[in-house]
Amino acid sequence: MKALPIALLLVVASSTLVFGQGRFSLSATISPTQRKLDVISNFYSSNDDVSSAKVIANDKGGTVGLTANYQFHRNWSVSSGLWYNRSTGHLDFQAFRNGVAYEAEPTRRAEYNNLQLPVLINFSPSKHRLSPYLSTGLVFSMNYRKAIGPYQNTTDLTVAHSSKVNTNVLVGLGAQYRINSRWSIIVQPTVLYQLQKLKSKPTGYPMQHDFSHYRDWQVGVQAQLKYTF
Repeated sequence: MKALPIALLLVVASSTLVFGQGRFSLSATISPTQRKLDVISNFYSSNDDVSSAKVIANDKGGTVGLTANYQFHRNWSVSSGLWYNRSTGHLDFQAFRNGVAYEAEPTRRAEYNNLQLPVLINFSPSKHRLSPYLSTGLVFSMNYRKAIGPYQNTTDLTVAHSSKVNTNVLVGLGAQYRINSRWSIIVQPTVLYQLQKLKSKPTGYPMQHDFSHYRDWQVGVQAQLKYTF
């Protein structure tokens, strides 16, 4: 029976030691963002006609969230959290049939709401007050609400909801400034690139469908206010 109190004391002592070493931290995260989407979709019918559509979207917005960080080595840490991204912009659509363009459609207004789960590894080469800070990893993003209007300045938007999760690669390179032993500020320009298979199975289309070109990337400047326990 004496083993249980001793084990509990060891757990408490080890937890205190871990937090005392400053291994765990929590960050408030904010970032302005700018995104560009460039897609060409192909549709194949049974009579050998090939239809395609080119979509170009540009939008601006911002990301806010909380990020938890665990330092497992003097220079290395892992982090995860929950981010919310909202952006607005415009979308241009051009349809083709057998290589011949239809009349271009009017520019449309678009709004996007995303929930994002980052899973990152971070590197800081020194313990100096000011030091470089590198982050890379995956961001799982769910565009749970998308609203598109028929014209750029319209307020009449068609809303669509989705639970699909997209996988993105994030790279960020910036600097960390240690205010004191508890508080730090991290600033990083970041690039987020969505991974996408060019060959896609038909999903709701009456004909075979794939992507011959797909680029969806977002840039930002991420700022974090980090508190170390």
